[in-house]
Amino acid sequence: MKSENDFMELCILYQEKAMSKEQEQDLLSRLKNNPEELKKFQEFLALDEHLQEIYHPEKKSTLFWNGLQERMRSVSTDTFRENILKINDRENKKDSVKNPTFIWIMAATLFLSVVVFMFNYYNASQDKKLKAFILKTAQGAEIKRGNKVLLATKGMALYIDDILTTRGADDTTEITYVEIGYPQNKTFVLINRNTEVKFKSEDNGSQFLLIKGSVEATVAKQVIGNSMKWQTDEAKIEILGTRFVLSSFSKQTKLEVYKGKVSITSVSDQKKMLVEKGHYAIATKNNPMILKPTNERISEGLIALYNFEEKQGKYIHDSSNFGESLDLEIQNMSAVKWSKNGSLNVFAPTIITSVKPAIKIKEACSSNELTLEVWIKPRISKKRSTILGIMGTGHNVNFSLGQRPDNSNVHYGVHLRTSQTNLHGVPGKGTKHSTELELTQLVYTFQKDKVTFYINGVKDVEYETGGTFANWNDDYHLVLANEFSDKLIKKFWSGEFHLIAFYNRALNQDEIKKNIKAEKNKISKK
Repeated sequence: MKSENDFMELCILYQEKAMSKEQEQDLLSRLKNNPEELKKFQEFLALDEHLQEIYHPEKKSTLFWNGLQERMRSVSTDTFRENILKINDRENKKDSVKNPTFIWIMAATLFLSVVVFMFNYYNASQDKKLKAFILKTAQGAEIKRGNKVLLATKGMALYIDDILTTRGADDTTEITYVEIGYPQNKTFVLINRNTEVKFKSEDNGSQFLLIKGSVEATVAKQVIGNSMKWQTDEAKIEILGTRFVLSSFSKQTKLEVYKGKVSITSVSDQKKMLVEKGHYAIATKNNPMILKPTNERISEGLIALYNFEEKQGKYIHDSSNFGESLDLEIQNMSAVKWSKNGSLNVFAPTIITSVKPAIKIKEACSSNELTLEVWIKPRISKKRSTILGIMGTGHNVNFSLGQRPDNSNVHYGVHLRTSQTNLHGVPGKGTKHSTELELTQLVYTFQKDKVTFYINGVKDVEYETGGTFANWNDDYHLVLANEFSDKLIKKFWSGEFHLIAFYNRALNQDEIKKNIKAEKNKISKK
């Protein structure tokens, strides 16, 4: 039997515009078939204005507390609300015996019951509401809240016991991510693809359960005893203010620290370690915890990464785990050859483009800082050729890296669009020294008022410059080995791609050298 509490909950859901189709049909049926509930519903709407003034006068203008009578009177194409209006009108036209005393008693009784119900209902909800909310999300991430599954959307509040899930697959349309934040204390957490996180509590600090996957976080300085905490099946992690990456895969937990210190405790033996900047720890259920210095590539600020390890096929995958994957597609497979050691040899005119616009790079670089790192092995070119760029047609670019003509060695140049250049990124900047025809690490950084080129970890040249990226175009794609043109041979680049990485900050020389060490270690293992 349907209870009065069920009916009141339906009224509340109607007020919040949070009803499912089934709930709409349920309420509509009850209003049609039960005159008493229809009368209560009408009185409920009439009392809404009083409740606003008594309990939440400051929220009177918000969507949550908007007067329902105004919404009822407004023109709407919503069939459900139109049906309610018809029921309303039909019942109002019926003759009835009017008893003012009885009506006032009923109204007062309903008023008190509604006040008590709403007070308990909303205060219970507020008790579970977290300070965090969703700042950014790619389409398809979901939140399980009780028995409901909700689509994660920008601006959505989060609650205790919410389980947030992102997806990920080779099909780029299935890759999702979510960034949540505590803007009040400048703490941000990026929940990468193929990840599941449960929000546990904010008592004694924010507490999370990493069920699977990987998260990256920038955490403001925490108060001891009231700090952020994460838990996996293998470890408990306490954050004191840092930048870190936490991953849980294949029955092991890996914690990498890039700034500050993080405490990690093994679940199996309760052994505790303090992981400092430049180190990582691995915890499993059956083995002692491992603590080692990080010999891996710099990942702080990494927004796109291509390591060319596919070894086959026409797609080159973005393996940065940042945001929505920006995968690339090779247009002419007969012009390229994959190598077994993880590189792509381009020997004939083709074009390699991102499947979708490079909007995530544009948005991430709102910091007005940028690092491009490429590992390439070029061939001699007697014409200007484009190695890669974020570009449109007609030579319009956000950014482009090119090889300049030379008889025996190689010079490089960059066109970067800023508020102080034209749409082609002119005037451009180039390397001072040439390189030989061998595998080379070339790094270009832009920050504040200077541009710097590094060749194999050595600073080559630095230029004074200025401007911001405010005029970058949202619709431009990432393009490799050519430009958008009907004549593919015009700016075609010939050589081997081994690695491409974009960062939304300017790496320093020590970090660039660390990436060299990491790549050499990787090459030695192939």
